[in-house]
Amino acid sequence: MNIRNTNGWNRKIDRRALLTSLGMFGVGMVGGNWLSKELELGDEGGDVVNAAAAAGSEAKLSWLNVKSFGAKGNNKTDDTAAFQKALKQAGGGVVYVPRGTYVISDTLQLKGNTSLIGDGKALSIIRMKARGKDGIRIIDANQAYVGHIQIRDVLNPGEAESHGFNIMSGKHVVLEHCQAFNCDNTGIRIGFDHRGVTEDCKVLFCEVSKVVEGSGIEVIRADGAVVLGCTVAECAQHGIRICGAKRATVSYNTLSYNNQSDISIQGFGDGQDVSHRAERFLVSHNQCKGGGQNAGIMLFNYANNGVVSENVVQNNVVGIEAYAPKQRGNYDVSFTNNVIMQCQTGIRVLGTQKRLYFKQNAIMDFGLNELAKNTAQLTGIDINGLGESLNHIFVEHNSITNAWSETVQIAVKVRELKGNAQIWIRHNQVALRKPLSAGWLQHLGNEGTIITRVGNEESNVMIPIENV
Repeated sequence: MNIRNTNGWNRKIDRRALLTSLGMFGVGMVGGNWLSKELELGDEGGDVVNAAAAAGSEAKLSWLNVKSFGAKGNNKTDDTAAFQKALKQAGGGVVYVPRGTYVISDTLQLKGNTSLIGDGKALSIIRMKARGKDGIRIIDANQAYVGHIQIRDVLNPGEAESHGFNIMSGKHVVLEHCQAFNCDNTGIRIGFDHRGVTEDCKVLFCEVSKVVEGSGIEVIRADGAVVLGCTVAECAQHGIRICGAKRATVSYNTLSYNNQSDISIQGFGDGQDVSHRAERFLVSHNQCKGGGQNAGIMLFNYANNGVVSENVVQNNVVGIEAYAPKQRGNYDVSFTNNVIMQCQTGIRVLGTQKRLYFKQNAIMDFGLNELAKNTAQLTGIDINGLGESLNHIFVEHNSITNAWSETVQIAVKVRELKGNAQIWIRHNQVALRKPLSAGWLQHLGNEGTIITRVGNEESNVMIPIENV
């Protein structure tokens, strides 16, 4: 099996690498001028001229400096009025934010075909003084662009939600090389508006950290969103949350210390019903460094027809989890070529699920973290039907190894199947330091069928641990 380098990603991403990661989704999902620029978007901080070109506006750029409208950028003076005047006058041009810390007391709203560009996300900082307001909002606007800017301290002490960057009912909006720090509900949100579908918006090479109530980056009921090359850490809920969205691409991101999961793919609902399913998604080439208390990658509430591939997941309770609250499970999802290491359990499948394909994944050293130190038995892959309608789960061509732990180990555990459920467990390579005496595969219960043979031959291979 080809095991990838797990030490991180080269942050410079070229066009060929991106198209390879997107695979069959590439042609339909990555339209827009940003790709035609072959992602030459600059290094950390970026180049302002190239950033403006990446916005794709064909209009003649007329740069408006916020300091020409009275902004001070001294971290003391309220610069809200200066920003509002510049944005109003821009009329499809570019508003330039030189380095400095700008205090604002109201939401900054962009119109269509307008760009807001700073000198770098560590240099051009917008600090929200007021409470209960979004930082930067793009609503009912197409072809808007925000780049090389930081928004911080967007907080809400009440029950309502406030977001650092909020994109609603727009098309072809690009947010690039921005940072959201110390925000309330979401650092960056795309979608979730009742007036229209947010389409083909992109979040590129952004940073989000310290979200105190919600998730770092959310894509809610949007179509064709791309989240690429971002770093997300220390969020109260999920690092990146795909909720009721269609054709979302989440690739080459680095996530850590998010409390519920690093990446969540889920349907959208009100707790009683799911009104929008997550469909046709691609989650690939992400590094989920863990440190949280739940899952690296989590699917629930009808995440359907998607691909989860080439990710590195480590140091979580569960590496990849598919579960089904109120029997709202997941269907037709392929999990391939992922590396899952040092999680308490590598893969867990719970409840109502159909046609999930786990192939060519490497599950390594499960249980070797602080979260599992008191666990009596370690499991690489845990499939639990919960007595519900779980069927047609394929676990094939995976590598499941644990060369270090002294705790008893099971490669695959299957339990609580119902009726005629069928689970295919074939062509896997297993190497365990301390396997369960009954064998590497455990089937608890009398119902369901586990298929391990091809013809009359056992297809799975147990490898001596000294050969690993």
